[in-house]
Parts: sequence; C-alpha cells; structure tokens
Amino acid sequence: MKAGVWVIVLSLLLAPLSHGDLDTEVIRADEGLSSVSERIEVNGVKESFLTGGHGHRLTSEEATKYPEGTEIPKAVIAAWFKEDTRRAGEGADRLIKKHNLEDAPPLLRQLLAEMVFQMGATGTAKFKDTISLLKGKRYEEASVELLNSDWAKQTPARAQRASDRMRTLAK
Repeated sequence: MKAGVWVIVLSLLLAPLSHGDLDTEVIRADEGLSSVSERIEVNGVKESFLTGGHGHRLTSEEATKYPEGTEIPKAVIAAWFKEDTRRAGEGADRLIKKHNLEDAPPLLRQLLAEMVFQMGATGTAKFKDTISLLKGKRYEEASVELLNSDWAKQTPARAQRASDRMRTLAK
C-alpha cells in the first residue's frame, strides 16, 4: 500500500468516533493511549488484568495475543475503542431507562457513558445516591455526591471534571 493510502487509513481509524451523540474525544482524552499492553496501578497496587489502547481491558484471548509489554497495532486499538464506546453508550442508555431518566439533558447520557466506559455499567449503577439525586433533577447535589466515592479518590481529576460538567446541568 502506498504511503498516501496509509495516511488516509490511519486518519479514518484515529478520527473522532461517535456512538449516537456520544463525544468519544472526551473519553479518549481521559483514558489516554497505551500502544503496549500493561498492568495499570491503582493506589500503588498493580491490577491483575492487562489494558491497552484507550483504557481497553484485555480479554483472556487478547491477553494471550498481546502479553504484557507487547505492541498493539493501531487498527486493533481503533477497533477496541469503537466497540468499547458503543458498549459504554448502551450501558448508559440501560441505566437511563432503568432509572427513568429519559427526559434528562443529553450531557447526562454523555457523563454516564464516560463513567460506564471506565467502571462498567455495574460499577456506575453503584452510585445509588447520585442516581437518586439525578432522578429528582438535583444536579448540583448530584455533582457533589459524585465526589463522595472511591472513584473520586482513585481518579480525582477525572471525577472533578465530571462533577463540574454535571453541575452545569443545574443552570
């Protein structure tokens, strides 16, 4: 393949992706990029699982193919990110439906999808007090409650950004 074609292919693979109205660039920025498989460290303890790309948690099959320290092709990273953001959007949609938040502003779906991307739908669903406040459209209080979590202790800058953005819903 000629160099010009590769540039086009890579630009398409690395272009902003979307799942409906989901802003995947925020997720991409929060997750960063690792072109090799690695074990992340939380509170000084290395996780037992491998991650790669934009925060993708490798399955056992992927971990066999890309053992720790292995270079991951850009096309694989792009495919993982596309699938992971699709799943995050779907997870946010399930939470919204389950908790009758369908009339909430689009930014709430975005924020929930970002949380689902990082913690999964099950982890995000554990924010019971925050979800209760969201049901009552008490966005200012919900933004404060987000910071009352292990998530905020583990990724404080990310949680603060989410809280600040949620607070804008109150205005």
